[in-house]
Amino acid sequence: MPSRVAILVSSNWETGVSGVGTFLRLIIPVLRERFDLTVIPVGSGNSQGASAAGGPLSPVACPRPPVPGAFRLLLGYIRDAWRTYRQLREYKDRYDIVICNQFGAETLPIAARRAFPAAKLVCISHTHPGESTEAQHLVRRFVERLSCRTPHVIVFNSAALKKTWEDRLRQKLPDSKVIWHGIPEPDRSIPDDYPEKKTAHVDFAYLAQFYPWKGQCEFLDAWKLAVESSGTDNLLLPRLILVGDGARMKEAIRMTKDLGIENSVVFLGRKPDGARYLNKADVLLLMSRESEAFGFVLLEAMSRSVPVLATDKGGPKEILAEGGGITADPMDREAVAAAIKQMLDENTRRSIGAQGKIAYDCHFRSELMSSNYIRYLEEL
Repeated sequence: MPSRVAILVSSNWETGVSGVGTFLRLIIPVLRERFDLTVIPVGSGNSQGASAAGGPLSPVACPRPPVPGAFRLLLGYIRDAWRTYRQLREYKDRYDIVICNQFGAETLPIAARRAFPAAKLVCISHTHPGESTEAQHLVRRFVERLSCRTPHVIVFNSAALKKTWEDRLRQKLPDSKVIWHGIPEPDRSIPDDYPEKKTAHVDFAYLAQFYPWKGQCEFLDAWKLAVESSGTDNLLLPRLILVGDGARMKEAIRMTKDLGIENSVVFLGRKPDGARYLNKADVLLLMSRESEAFGFVLLEAMSRSVPVLATDKGGPKEILAEGGGITADPMDREAVAAAIKQMLDENTRRSIGAQGKIAYDCHFRSELMSSNYIRYLEEL
């Protein structure tokens, strides 16, 4: 049974707003209770291939920087791996298990294997490979395949994510396991700045940063169609509440005016605890254009009995198969508009929301996730 465990984390894991940060804040205290745990911060080990021109190849940037040539990109990966290895080799302790919280084009698993050759390396995959142009680069594909051969085992947060990586790598990953994420019971307090809600309002909350792949701008076309076809009897007032900011927020604001739907859309900007807005919302939206690996925000809704309308790409379809929501092709505006109209019915929302709470209680509680990880690590 392992006793000494190290987990490699980014330097901002305690304050990060991503799903990875949420996962670490939940799992690290549990690991500390069971094992002699060392938390090792790493700097640039997650840069996904810093180019020789400087800076990571990040899909968040808008517009994206030019993709460097093969030699410069390979040099960036080598430099990145070397710098991370130098950080890690300062830790002289012998560990039974080293948990690497990244898998894919990142060079951290490769550097970790070199720094801790005797330890069992467990890589946790939280994200899909990416669909942008630079993500298809042959050098990056080479690093992904090398990263795949490095760990003792890869843990995926959904079967959909595992399949995405296997399709990407064009090979099966027998040394792998799927462990779903989980969250604790939510804070049910309502934010003071929640928009005034009339009796007829049916609030659809979209909690996501305005990154290109999150799909808010594309969703607005479907929203316009749904609002226009929902009737003019004023019995129901569908309202879209957007929580988050980012590169495409200004574009989305402009689109609401161009489409003539500004009266049915509210932009709240970035909030420190956006999930609390679900305590008064009626439906959660997640219509990402690209595949979602899992979708922590789905659990925030399901734990509150709030029904979900989500993309049919990747993890959400798998998670919602347990109950709690419906899925649609985010690029099919008619299908999305029809799903929005379906969610206007109170009985439908109540039924779907109840199914989601049952699924959360059975499969997606944080203690269940933690026990699955502890059990698996003890068996290694």
